[in-house]
Parts: sequence; C-alpha cells; structure tokens
Amino acid sequence: MGAAKRITAFFIKKGIWEEEKADVYEYGLDIIISSVSLTCLLLIMGVFLNKLLHTIVFILVFTLLRTQSGGYHATTRFGCAATTIFLYLTVIACTYIKWCDTIRVKSAEYLLSIVLCAIYAPVENPNKPIPDEKKPVFRIRCVIIVTVLYVISLMAYKLEFISKIIMQTVTVIALLMINKEGGTKDEGIN
Repeated sequence: MGAAKRITAFFIKKGIWEEEKADVYEYGLDIIISSVSLTCLLLIMGVFLNKLLHTIVFILVFTLLRTQSGGYHATTRFGCAATTIFLYLTVIACTYIKWCDTIRVKSAEYLLSIVLCAIYAPVENPNKPIPDEKKPVFRIRCVIIVTVLYVISLMAYKLEFISKIIMQTVTVIALLMINKEGGTKDEGIN
C-alpha cells in the first residue's frame, strides 16, 4: 500500500474525509507526494553539484511557467522524474556555455518561446482538462510570464548564472509544448 493510500485510509478512518471521495484524495495526495519528492531530489542534486541557487531558480521558473503552459506529460512517475531531471541537468550544463548569455541568444530564446506559447499553450493534461473559454487566459498568462522572465533575465545580467537559468528553463518548457498529446490518463506529475 502506497503512502497516499495509507494517508487517505487514515483520514477516512478518523471520519475527516468521506469514503466516497477516497480515489480523489488518494490521487491528489499522490501528486503532492510525487511533486515534493521530485523537488527535494532536485534540491539535493543542487547541493551535490554546488548549484543550489541555480536549482532554486530552475524550480521556481519551471513551476511558474508550467502551471500556465502545460506541455509534455510523462505516462509514469518515473518518466516524469527522469524527464525533469534531464531538463534540469541540461539547463545546468548550459550555464557553462559562454555564448548562451549573449543578448542575441536570449532574444532568440525569448522569440522562440513566445511563438511556441502563442501557438501551443496551454497543452492539456487529460487528468486536468481546461475549459475552452479559459484556454486564451492561460495562453495570455504564459506569454506575459515569458516576457516578464525575459526582462528579469536581462536585468540580472550581472548575475549571469541566474540570467542563463531563467532563459534556458523558459526555452525547454516552451519546447515541451510542441508535444500536444499532453500524456494519458493516470499518469505521472510532469
């Protein structure tokens, strides 16, 4: 029995939660536990790589933008974690590439990200459908967030690594939107 199932059973037994909604509680707890575990894993990796601040910036940008953009969703928790870790390591590796910090590269990343947001955002997850009337709102928010992050990255030019992390993270999330499939039911959290 998984942790989410045990926690759900405990709260139902105590009369705090309704038994009829057990699947909903369990699913929600499973997502929370998976998200917290993955975040902790990324933070631990950041400590071991001596890139904790980079990692925090990555997590903040990743979370902020993914809530509005959607994108690729893995079909398993392991696939989600592996994809997120791969993206994280890719972004961290890009901080070592000197030309990634030029205004031309940042501007190209910004333009690519804006175009992809305008075309694809939001990419839905079948477990969390978005009503048609709210899709334009998510798209506009996505474009605004990308623009604000671009401006922040330009303003953070003296903190080169933050500037790079922001734009590299924005770019990988924008590229994830190209897969319009959005995953399958009962998938991981990515």
